[in-house]
Amino acid sequence: MVQFNSFYNDPNNRQILEVINTPTGAVTIFEPSKDDVNKIMQLKEMVDAFNQENVDENLLDINGTTILKELIPLLTDLEIDPDMTDEEMAQIIENPTVELSLITSVLSSVVTNIYTLMIMNFKNNLELRNMVDQTEEISDSALAMFISKQSKTDEGRKQIEEINKQSDKIVKMETAIKQAEEKENANAKPEEESQTSEKQAG
Repeated sequence: MVQFNSFYNDPNNRQILEVINTPTGAVTIFEPSKDDVNKIMQLKEMVDAFNQENVDENLLDINGTTILKELIPLLTDLEIDPDMTDEEMAQIIENPTVELSLITSVLSSVVTNIYTLMIMNFKNNLELRNMVDQTEEISDSALAMFISKQSKTDEGRKQIEEINKQSDKIVKMETAIKQAEEKENANAKPEEESQTSEKQAG
């Protein structure tokens, strides 16, 4: 049985996702932290792929120079020469060793999971928005049914009349508050202008 605490991702002690052995040493690939996930979600390539309208084009290729320059330092201990040009990096990417292909394959799997998370979050937010809209429609419909039902009896009509009176009072109070605020702002403006004129004269 899977234990819930096995899903804890300690930000101070990075979990090792994979270790790729290479002729020049081992490369460690880490489980992305919450901050890493947020950074990856904001990468231009991720956003562009997510915003594609054409489903057939909605594919994310992590083998580009730009995205690998972000992912490798973020999720691995592999060093990239800061003086390396994009052209030099592109040449390596186009002619990789088996070990580099393994590294990019693991990174691709990580990014795909994060990309899936982005889609699921978007879908959940959309469903929540639809649910709120439906609730508002139900509330409006229920209120209309209540008014229609209550208006059929003398007691109900009295209740509706009282509700309308209270609503009118609230509207009048809001109007009075707004007018008072506008008046206060209008009075404050000449005073500010007067102080400004005095400063300029001084």
